[in-house]
Parts: sequence; C-alpha cells; structure tokens
Amino acid sequence: MYSRRIGIIKVLLVGLLPSLNAIIWMHILSKGWVAMYSMHTICMIIIPTILYGSYFKSRISVFFSEIRTNISLLKLLCITLLISVLGLLAASFLKLFLNFQFLEEIVKTAKNGLIYQGIIDFDRRKANLYTITSFVYFCTVNPVIEELFWRFFIANELICGSNGHERMSYEQGEQKDCFNPGDFMDLSEVENGIVYQNIENKEPKRIFSSLLYSLYHYFVVSSITTNTLALLGTISLVFIGRFLIYVYERHSIIYSIYIHIGLDIAVVIYLLILV
Repeated sequence: MYSRRIGIIKVLLVGLLPSLNAIIWMHILSKGWVAMYSMHTICMIIIPTILYGSYFKSRISVFFSEIRTNISLLKLLCITLLISVLGLLAASFLKLFLNFQFLEEIVKTAKNGLIYQGIIDFDRRKANLYTITSFVYFCTVNPVIEELFWRFFIANELICGSNGHERMSYEQGEQKDCFNPGDFMDLSEVENGIVYQNIENKEPKRIFSSLLYSLYHYFVVSSITTNTLALLGTISLVFIGRFLIYVYERHSIIYSIYIHIGLDIAVVIYLLILV
C-alpha cells in the first residue's frame, strides 16, 4: 500500500510538470516558443524516462508499435476532417451567441499574445515560415506526444496502478481495461461485488487525469488571452480529456490521436480565419 501511494504521488508530480513548465516559461519569462518545445521534450519525454527508466521506454515502444500496427491514412483523413469540421461548426455556433466585437477582441488578444510569446510571427500579407512551422508542429507532433504522455502514460498509471497485473491490455482487439478479474480475484470477491466496486472507483481517477491534462492548458491560454476564456477552455478540456480516455480504453490510442489532430487543426484554422 505504501509503495502504491508513492507511485501515485510520483505520477502526480510528473503530471504537474507541464503546468510548472508553462508558469515558468510563459508567465514569468514570456518565452512561449520555449515552453512548447521544452514541455514536449523535457516534461513529457526526458524526465519520465529518468524517473521510470526502462518501463517508460517500453511504454514508448508499445505506443509507437500500436500506431504502426493500426494507423490508416484513410481513417486519419476522415476522422481528422470530421472533427475539424465539427470543431469549426461549434466555434461558429458559439459566435452567434456572442457579440462579434467581443469575439474579435478575444481573437485579437490571443493573436497579440501568441506574437508576444514568440509562438508565431503572423503577417497576413506574407506567409511566415516560422508561423507555418509552429502550426504544422502543433497539428502533428503535439497530438502524438500529448496522447503518449496524458493518455498512454499518466491516465494509465493513475487508473491501473503500478502492479504488473493491473496494467491495461495492449493486445490488438482487446478492451483496454486494467485487469481481468478472473486472473487474480477469487470467486467470492466477484460475487460480493468487490471487483465491480474497484472498477467503479476508477472513474474519479479518469476525471483527475483529465483535470491534470486541462490544468496546464489554463496556464498556457491565460498567458496569451483573458483568464475568463482560459477558465472556460480549461473546463471544456476536462470533458475532452475524459472523452479521449474513453476512446483510448474502448478502441485504440490511434483514434485518440486522430481526434486530437482534428481538434488542433480546427483551432489553427479558426485562428487563421479570424485574424
């Protein structure tokens, strides 16, 4: 039990690293371009590798193995296109209920914040290579690394624990739940509902994992726009994070990546249209 608690504390600290990274680089030093790349390399790859060693390396190996096995360009195009369109429709629908001048001011603030943080160098008259590179990176590399870190590692560790028999199943076609009750529970525990109680108790962990995922977005968004918008975005990302966990558990991490790419593309297109 003690080692289990230590394991939870350890994964929580790792899960807070992206938030700390955003506070330091974006709120204190105003270097958003550093924040994006350092979060991916240091917070989501290097530090977990140092702390978890060969286990985290094996998770990376399984992650990319599953991608190679299940990736489909047709599904990638269809799902990302669908999610992007739905995202743009949702944003357009929201615009109907907001004062256009108010919305324009929000977008202008976000644009200025992105420029101030050094994330983009936007010029409507000329496509800037640095800005294009940032957007492409955001829509391709960012979803892959975030799904590896937040769903494939953090969510898995919080939900399934650190015991070998409580890992999610990664065999293709199997439901990715933390355990098969018959493998290590006796029949009396199943009959008394202990197993199902344990399964139900995993939901708060899924929610908490989604909270960690949304928290660092608050510090990112609040550094480039208003705190109110950042808070609203953070709340919505709790639900998005929980949905991505559901997709991962019930289907495959590759579908979480497809959806994540679609959402990021919708954000980029909406910014380009409005600014």
